[in-house]
Amino acid sequence: MVINRRVRAFIAVPLSESVLGGLKVGQEALRETGINASFPKISSLHITLKFLGEIPEDRISCIHDTLLDRIEGFQEFDVEVRGLGAFPSVSRPRVAWAGLKSGGRLPRLQKEVETAMMDLGFEPEGRKFSPHITLARIKSSRDLNLSAALLESMKDFEMGKTPVRSVRLYQSILNPGGAVHKMLAEAVSSGQKRE
Repeated sequence: MVINRRVRAFIAVPLSESVLGGLKVGQEALRETGINASFPKISSLHITLKFLGEIPEDRISCIHDTLLDRIEGFQEFDVEVRGLGAFPSVSRPRVAWAGLKSGGRLPRLQKEVETAMMDLGFEPEGRKFSPHITLARIKSSRDLNLSAALLESMKDFEMGKTPVRSVRLYQSILNPGGAVHKMLAEAVSSGQKRE
């Protein structure tokens, strides 16, 4: 009997090296406040479009085919990474993030991905898509006043622009040193930038 292995998977947009450099500055500023938080590795940061959870390994090719059918050839666009903030609020942060601006194009792409995955039987997200990049997960209320002041002072901090040229299916491998992401499949844009 063959047991179908399961993988923890998500669909995301990779980030440019220049934006990763800007995100590193923002993350280091958060660290320096002394806030009790976990910080993802800069190299693992991305724009999540859809978290799929634990999926059977034999569904990867079907998900890839669906992405190719529904997403491949989308028109390339830029996303501006700007401003630090927090969920649920700056005064009571649980997650510190960098904001994303795309003139509505990123939410449209996310909706395409969401619809494509719903066609495969994945449940839709229970909340509205809120474009962001997670920089830290806050563990306790220690030094929240310092982090709140920092987030407020960096609400317009510019971290650069990243081109959205592909949508990728990743496997997330959880390790003691942090998650490692392995690309499983990719749908690429037509290369024509939409203004």
